[in-house]
Amino acid sequence: HRLEQLAIPAETFFEAAQCLLFLAEAENESWSNNSTGIFISLFNLGYGPIAASELSPVEKLDYLRKLLRSEVSFHREIATQALSKSLDPFMSRIEVDEVIGLRRLPARWKPVTYEELYDAYAAHVRLLEEAVDFLPAGEASDAAKGILSHFRSLILIAPIAKTVLAFVRRAAAMPELREECIETVVAALHYEGK
Repeated sequence: HRLEQLAIPAETFFEAAQCLLFLAEAENESWSNNSTGIFISLFNLGYGPIAASELSPVEKLDYLRKLLRSEVSFHREIATQALSKSLDPFMSRIEVDEVIGLRRLPARWKPVTYEELYDAYAAHVRLLEEAVDFLPAGEASDAAKGILSHFRSLILIAPIAKTVLAFVRRAAAMPELREECIETVVAALHYEGK
């Protein structure tokens, strides 16, 4: 949990993330609280006690953008997973000590307005959309599925609903995603149309 604690202060977030990335590359277990799971959770859109850091989610995006452009496939895959998981409306965090030695950790990120939170969602969706355009085919499909798998919750966020719908139209034109797009829209109409 020490690296997770070190990710809370802005000044040590990226170093802690990089250490977790190195550990994730080398690990061989599949527990959700392993290095991969903790790394992915650093980029969630939670706020207050479930935020991973005092940094806003938007301030962390350049790091994920760099990983998405990496020549190392594991880096691209874990960045895609982190972005996809960040869009999940059901978030939780295992509590870590709020003190390191005698030093109290800073307060975690909390948006000042809902607009700030919606901007963070929009930025994460945009980065996944961009990734669809430049990642290799299989990885691009995973990036698209990151948006599609959270379609029902994303279209309920009014400021990004049009963007998400436009993306689904674009993804439906991709042969490998057409069926999934149809299923996604049908499910949304079924559950949200009531």
